[in-house]
Amino acid sequence: WGTPWLVSHDAQRGNCLKESEPAFGWAKCSIGPPKANPATAYLTMPTSCEGPLGFSATATEWQGAASASASATTPALEHCSSLAFNPKPAGRLSDPRASSPSGYEFEIAQDTSGILDPTRLAPSAVRKAVVQLPDGVTINPSVGAGLGVCTPAQYEAETPSSPPGAGCPNESKIGDFRVKSPLFSEAVEGSLFLATPYQNPFNSLIAVYLVAKAPERGILVKVAGNLAADPNTGRLTASFDRLPQLPYSSLVVHFREGQRSPLASPGACGTFNTGVDLTAWRDATLIRHTDSPGQITAGVGGGPCPSGIPPFAPTALAGSINSNAGSYSPFYLRLARTDVEQEITHYSAQLPPGLLGKIAGIPYCPDAAIEAAKGRSGVEELQHPDCPAASLIGHTYSGYGLGSVLSYAPGNLYLAGPYHGSPFSVVAVDSALVGPFDLGVVIVRSAVEVNPQTAQVSIDSAGSDPIPHIIKGIPIHLRDVRVYIDRPSFALNPTSCNRFSVASTLNGSGAVFSNPADDSTADAIYNYQAFNCGSLGFKPKIALKLKGGTKRADKPALTVTYTPRAGDANLSSAQVTLPPSLFLAQNHIKTVCTNGQFARDDCPAGSIYGTAAAFTPLLEEPLRGNVYLRSSSNLLPDLVFALRGRGLRVDLAGKIDSVKGGLRGSFSGLPDAPVSKFVLKLRGGKRSILEVAANLCKEEQKATARFTGQSNQGLISHPVVKAQCKVKKKGKPKKHHHKKKGRVG
Repeated sequence: WGTPWLVSHDAQRGNCLKESEPAFGWAKCSIGPPKANPATAYLTMPTSCEGPLGFSATATEWQGAASASASATTPALEHCSSLAFNPKPAGRLSDPRASSPSGYEFEIAQDTSGILDPTRLAPSAVRKAVVQLPDGVTINPSVGAGLGVCTPAQYEAETPSSPPGAGCPNESKIGDFRVKSPLFSEAVEGSLFLATPYQNPFNSLIAVYLVAKAPERGILVKVAGNLAADPNTGRLTASFDRLPQLPYSSLVVHFREGQRSPLASPGACGTFNTGVDLTAWRDATLIRHTDSPGQITAGVGGGPCPSGIPPFAPTALAGSINSNAGSYSPFYLRLARTDVEQEITHYSAQLPPGLLGKIAGIPYCPDAAIEAAKGRSGVEELQHPDCPAASLIGHTYSGYGLGSVLSYAPGNLYLAGPYHGSPFSVVAVDSALVGPFDLGVVIVRSAVEVNPQTAQVSIDSAGSDPIPHIIKGIPIHLRDVRVYIDRPSFALNPTSCNRFSVASTLNGSGAVFSNPADDSTADAIYNYQAFNCGSLGFKPKIALKLKGGTKRADKPALTVTYTPRAGDANLSSAQVTLPPSLFLAQNHIKTVCTNGQFARDDCPAGSIYGTAAAFTPLLEEPLRGNVYLRSSSNLLPDLVFALRGRGLRVDLAGKIDSVKGGLRGSFSGLPDAPVSKFVLKLRGGKRSILEVAANLCKEEQKATARFTGQSNQGLISHPVVKAQCKVKKKGKPKKHHHKKKGRVG
């Protein structure tokens, strides 16, 4: 057009430009008479009077393409107090069922019917929205499965014309964002993205970005929001500051629904309020508070509403990967519960008899390392574990969340030292990485008990740490616990093929986690059985040796050495009958330990009659201890081996009686534990409990030994009782003088 404002172009512009002239004819103007078709406002003014308005202009010449810029300011706007401020917020869960994954929709609606009328004032826009979600609405850990994040750089890359994914990636999307304005016929659509934890404008665990755009109009709306979770209850408070002053009739933030919904609904039915505080742009001190009620009307899956104490019936699955008796094999345990059941707070378990761990050569994870891990991030612990690798005995894999899809986090199992009175412990060090959320390190240390009579291993919940319910304001909703004891040559199967079980006892928390009054206990039992016991041999050896006098009334010492064959079934019962030439020296039994004294480890010294040692491949050092005579309901006191080592206590009690004149000791119900050698040494002399009845050297003395293996195989042998008999020395033959008539032979 050359010079755009020349009069020569008026014909193309129409007569509307001359409407201020008295002779202007409205009939020639396309907009028609002003009363029937009033003019509409083309520009809107801000609704804030807090500072001057700045303007800038840049001009570029045609020749040389040089540019020049200028800027100016106007005084601050006035009369903001005359602007109305009556927004209507509303919030609701998308799933009205208790303890379920749910979306959530929050809307701010305003009356903008007069926004296009030049003679009217628009209401003040909302500057800040603080939304406290209903009590019981928390983050659902399931959202972490496959979820990505939007980095600060990606958020910055969002422009009006950038295509989807060029800024915040689609895998970080957790909802939708929509703005409706009377200025446009269509809505400005966008998304709700999860910001990178601790790398966002709030340096917080949970933050979101609202991004909406209309590329064809050059419109971009970007708002960062912070979600703060109450550390004790998990209740969420969302804060969005400096919301756009774009006039809108509706602003909607929608958290998605489905299997990976970011929110979890309350655990009970009823009315739940969303508390909303809205601050006006016109005045930062003007805050409108509104409660928006919502209803939970059904239980999980649409069932009846929860009432009373929630049920608690977790399931268990356990077993050895290789079930061959006497073999080393990884051991697996899985515990699970449903959404309707109580949260798991404590765990205890009793393993089958004979399922043992080889701790020889395994160092403990130091207490200092366990404490250090508590203060680290999950990523740091996962990449550089605090406990030494040499103490690693297995792994864990735990599932968290509500619904059919869970988020899983890995962990390690380490052997640790004594804990709460137990000889040693197992510590689970889990990197609490729920998707992109790094909740730090969760440490649950479990006290390990070993039954003194059976050597059966159990985890004692009374001496173990509780399982956390909420971490950094996020209820973890532990649903699935998988434990793998998979250190090579560590977990050893029983040599008994009897049918046993893995018995787990779990404690659950009721509707109010902090109130123990509605807690429950449940047993989860899974059958366990080893196989192929028939392939195990059973051919142990026993040697008996006396030291001391061999004549009548002598008091010799006795050493008994039991040596099983490697790879055979373990010993279940043993009975040894001495020859009649040895009997019990009852006059030497000065003191007997009572059952109470024995339980307190307070037996008098006079009740000690020997020592015993059990060598096992499971420990570096043998178990050693004294041999006591202990009170018994039988005619004679019991013979008890009190074995101790590495904090372990094993007590083997045998019955003493007499059969056919021979002194007999019987031990039954022995632990299904491998022993490479067992040595019993009974004292001689004044403290001997044996007395010689007849000369031991006149003829060979034989005992009778009866053994039964854990595989139910038996063996009877008659070992010789070796005594210190004098053997006549064979000297050199004497030289003889022979007479002529004969010779002496």
